[in-house]
Amino acid sequence: MSEALKVLNDAKFAALFGPKSQAEVSLVAEIPNPDGKGPPVRLNGQIDRLAETEQGILVVDYKTNRPPPLKADGVAEAYLLQLAAYRMALRLIYPGKSVSAAIVWTDGARLMEIPGRMLDGAEKRLWALPQGKG
Repeated sequence: MSEALKVLNDAKFAALFGPKSQAEVSLVAEIPNPDGKGPPVRLNGQIDRLAETEQGILVVDYKTNRPPPLKADGVAEAYLLQLAAYRMALRLIYPGKSVSAAIVWTDGARLMEIPGRMLDGAEKRLWALPQGKG
């Protein structure tokens, strides 16, 4: 409970709880394969927080790992694939807007933005997965 309150009371998280944010956003999407061949990625998920900021759209997932990684390169592959899939779907929903992704580590109340290059790599790996594994 105290960790959740730290997140809610931290100014760096303000946009996540502001008037242009939403909690527990259901997301169902069929994302066409970018090379025009092969099956689409079918996504059925729930985004923990979605916020519209001056910079674009921010998708945030809460994770409770103890201890959490200190750097983005320590984030589990499954989390990167999840955020990359959310970003792909949100780019279709919000054309022309920048979509970034972050994780709120509840242990320590830290917001960790995942660099775009890491999400780009995860997106390529997602498309390389056998159908039905994404």
